[in-house]
Amino acid sequence: MTGYSGPMLTLLVLACTDPVAPPPVDADRDLPAPTSAMAPPPGPSAPPSSATLPPATAPTEGGGLPTALAADGTLPPLTTATASLPEVKALEGEAGKVRLAGPEAAQPLGKSVNGVTEKLGLIIEAVMAEGSKESLAAVKSGKADCAILGRPLRPDESDYIATTVGYDGVALITGRDNAVMGLTTAQIKGIFGGTITSWGEVGGAADTVNVYRRPDGKTATKLFEEHFGLAGTVVASATVVDNEKELASTVRGDKDAIGYVSLAGLRAEGLEGVKLLAIDGVQPIVPEITAKRYALVRPISIVTKGAPTGATKTFVEFLTSKSGQAVVALSYAPVR
Repeated sequence: MTGYSGPMLTLLVLACTDPVAPPPVDADRDLPAPTSAMAPPPGPSAPPSSATLPPATAPTEGGGLPTALAADGTLPPLTTATASLPEVKALEGEAGKVRLAGPEAAQPLGKSVNGVTEKLGLIIEAVMAEGSKESLAAVKSGKADCAILGRPLRPDESDYIATTVGYDGVALITGRDNAVMGLTTAQIKGIFGGTITSWGEVGGAADTVNVYRRPDGKTATKLFEEHFGLAGTVVASATVVDNEKELASTVRGDKDAIGYVSLAGLRAEGLEGVKLLAIDGVQPIVPEITAKRYALVRPISIVTKGAPTGATKTFVEFLTSKSGQAVVALSYAPVR
């Protein structure tokens, strides 16, 4: 692809050949999917492919995580005001091309940056990779300057430096017509563990709960199951859905369904109307995610191999600046 000319994310991590020193994050395949017209990522065994990210035009891309839910607990529609790009007249640091590795779902961030900085000479080029492992491999091999991840770096990934630029929440969702507005930790463990089988046991109608989950290995699944102590114990009757958009669409139309998905992914896919359940009284909205009061939060980071230098350093520093955080907010909860 060619350079961006124009604005899903969510918690972020970037890995680049030029590093900067911050906290770690992990963005696997289930990073929020964007509404961009990018070529589909190659299969798992295919090498990463480069494509210049076309610039995004505000206010059609991203939109940011919700700062409040509708009165019925559903995800409110995106407003033009929340999706506009900031104006940047100058860059601090070197311009140039930055090759950003990550799955297609994680690339809207780079596209949004292009919409702001391309005219100033900082151009983000997408290097498509299936997941965090492939993204980091692209950085290590020199095919990419940095990577975007939606999980923390692991102990065996100490060669990389992760700079957290935003956060994503994993949302617990149900059908919009379900009367239940929230669940406690004990109720969630009971539903996904199979000991609670009726919504009537948690304040809803006396209907059977239909449980949906993401596959093992997904970042959202790991975060969800580890937090609630459900690893290896999720009820066998749960329906496993690989595609996040498909899961959310199915749950939205079934008042007896429950599942979990990336909050940034919901917004990026335009899935307004799905009900987001509060967990222990805390809603999945930006103020609660940023303050870490919401239970299921993951970092979104830029990862580099060593401290970032050149245009990569400019890119990382831009994302943590006031203007850069406004761009991050189009897809995720900003860090400040």
